[in-house]
Amino acid sequence: MLNDKFITRKEFNNRIVNKTHEFQKKFGFNIGTGQHATWNNEADAFKHALMQAELSFRYNKPISHIIGDYHEMETFQSPNTERNMDLWNNAIGREVAEDIKRKYGKELSAYSADEFDELVAPKIMEKMKKGELITNPNDPRKYKNIRFELLNNNDRILYDGEFQKFDEETKKRLKDNFINQIIDNNWKLPSRLELNKKVLQGDLMYIKDYIKTDGTKLHGYYPRRIK
Repeated sequence: MLNDKFITRKEFNNRIVNKTHEFQKKFGFNIGTGQHATWNNEADAFKHALMQAELSFRYNKPISHIIGDYHEMETFQSPNTERNMDLWNNAIGREVAEDIKRKYGKELSAYSADEFDELVAPKIMEKMKKGELITNPNDPRKYKNIRFELLNNNDRILYDGEFQKFDEETKKRLKDNFINQIIDNNWKLPSRLELNKKVLQGDLMYIKDYIKTDGTKLHGYYPRRIK
């Protein structure tokens, strides 16, 4: 989809490494030296997210997912903690690409790879600063739980009558999300029955009480699906 010539796997890998060094000079994230400059550090996290973001746009999200998983399978001798870190950051990169595609739409068809990366890189850095990327293989978060670990109570889908039960502090925190949801649903809140139907259709999830690795407790609710 990118307005770019065909690129081999080796060329693509070299490109991503070079772009990682280029953006490191711009953003100042941690990077090593020599052969292991982008290994088990912030540069490693950035590299994997950038790689998957660009693959997701060159092809599509499912194909980039397969390529990313296949690459990790190829390096089967790597410790599970390192593989977990890479898979996690791959997923973040795909989400960044999807966000940009939703924002720019068909306009992106005229973009070169370099132009696309200029859109992607700041978004990846924003997520790194928020702690959403894994920058150390000893991070306790697990890739299999990424949908839960990235959720917060502001992502919840409210149902009819629920908002009125919150205390004033919670209402203030969820106000914008509440208003946007009403607008998205023809100016009315859905019932729990309607939300349960969306769960069965695969459009929403229902999360039971979940305690994140940082100790934050997510009470059972309906969040938008993170794929």
